[in-house]
Amino acid sequence: IDGRSLSGGGRGQMARKNIEDMLQTKLSEPRTKRNAATPGPTIAAPKQQNMNIVATYDYVDEQGALLFQVVRMDPKDFRQRQRNPDRSWKWSLEGVRRVPYHLPELRRATGPVFFVEGEKDADRLTRLGLSATTSPQGAGKWREEYGQYFAGKNVVVIPDMDEAKPKGAKYPGQQHAAQVMRTLLQHAASVRLIELPGAKDVSEWVDKHGEGEFGAMVQSAVTMNAQSIEDYAARYANGPDVQADAMAPDAEAARPDATFRESIHVSGRRMRDVTAAAIQA
Repeated sequence: IDGRSLSGGGRGQMARKNIEDMLQTKLSEPRTKRNAATPGPTIAAPKQQNMNIVATYDYVDEQGALLFQVVRMDPKDFRQRQRNPDRSWKWSLEGVRRVPYHLPELRRATGPVFFVEGEKDADRLTRLGLSATTSPQGAGKWREEYGQYFAGKNVVVIPDMDEAKPKGAKYPGQQHAAQVMRTLLQHAASVRLIELPGAKDVSEWVDKHGEGEFGAMVQSAVTMNAQSIEDYAARYANGPDVQADAMAPDAEAARPDATFRESIHVSGRRMRDVTAAAIQA
């Protein structure tokens, strides 16, 4: 599906209406995004005899023009590339404007925007009719400049639930989420957090529990402020055994407000129906 699938007449209009009813807002559909320019390191082209491309993710500007691609390889690895003037690929982000994924849809979104770690997860939520985005290059590569694209948005952050690592950030997915939330707090209208227990990421969680259960989980999103973000970061600096209620300084902060609950209220059946309608449109 792309953004045009839910525009125009016939079934496209019906699918769009279903999604708007679900979130009580106009949610745009899948595509791609872009960001601010800065030189980047040259990345070696994959050795074709050893690595195969299994997926590509386009990062585009506000008008949908390609800025660069993130390329998923097998064995699992991620590379970035941009077009040369002769249309060949340059395996580098040097001189490229960096932006969030699905930038046109992010700019148009008037309802909740879900920030996840990784293009696969952003695409998964987009197929459910939700506005979803990520940033390029994964954990630890967030840039402050990305914050400007979330101005005035209601953002729901869903971190990867990583295990402790022997080197580098102890819990890279969770520490990445804390870094993202610190920036978003300066730009977004609201920042909320969902941790999905028993799964590494949102795609795995939805596979295990279903779309309807995800809708219920979203309603438990915790509103974050500067103190609760630092509590969350400290929790994963010290290990996940620290009490989870340290994330919210008080019960009021932890309680999703009524407007937000209504905006993402979804029953299991309704989410499946909306997803099917969006795919068929």
